[in-house]
Parts: sequence; C-alpha cells; structure tokens
Amino acid sequence: MKKIEDFGDSYKSDLINEMFAQITPEQQEETDYKMKMAAKIYAALQRKGWTQTQLAEGMNKQVSIISKWLSGTHNFTMDTLISIQHILDIQLLNVEETPVSPFKLTVSSKAIPISKNDLHQLAQQKSGMRMTSI
Repeated sequence: MKKIEDFGDSYKSDLINEMFAQITPEQQEETDYKMKMAAKIYAALQRKGWTQTQLAEGMNKQVSIISKWLSGTHNFTMDTLISIQHILDIQLLNVEETPVSPFKLTVSSKAIPISKNDLHQLAQQKSGMRMTSI
C-alpha cells in the first residue's frame, strides 16, 4: 500500500484543496497548538526513556488515552496538562506573569515667544472669545 509521501508533489486532490481552503486561521492555530503540545509530551517521554504504557500506568490511564494525547487532536483540560507536567517534569503551561521593565518618561517643553497680537488672534480662533489686554 502506498503512503501519501510516495506520491510526492505530484499528488493533487481538488477535494483536499477545497477542505484546506475552508479552514479558518483560528482553526489552523488551534490545530497547530494541539500538535505542538503532543510533540512536546512525546519528546519528554523520549527523554525519560518511557513508553506510552509507562506513562499510562504512572497516570492511572488507559494506553489508548495516551495514544490519543499524542495524536495531536486531543483537547486537553487544565487538570490533565498539570498532571502531565508533574509526572514528566516538563513545562507545558506558562501562566507566570512576566515582570514589566520599569521605564522612564521624560517630557520637556520649550517656550517660544509670542506677541500679544498673535496671542489675541489665537485665543479668538480657539474660543471665539475676545481678549482685552494682558
């Protein structure tokens, strides 16, 4: 049986192209995050030298659940992600507040001379009022 990779770039399908065209950027982003999460969990398993079975036993889950997690299609709960973080000793969630660097704001103004006549005209334009003398 041929794999999709065997077709290379020559494989074209209008149906597949149409399906991809209907995916919104938000849906694509969601899928990307799920795939990255699965890849991060899988990489942690490999670093520890664990199998899916060992992770399932450690978390008191069925191996089929672990397999679903690693498929990149699972919608994790926060509780599950926190449990995975603990057992694999990895960081999956980053909810810590990042400190904001203090900044310095300097405001300066430069005085420019203005004649009484110009000041009267400016005041009349801005407020519609008439100034007498200053």
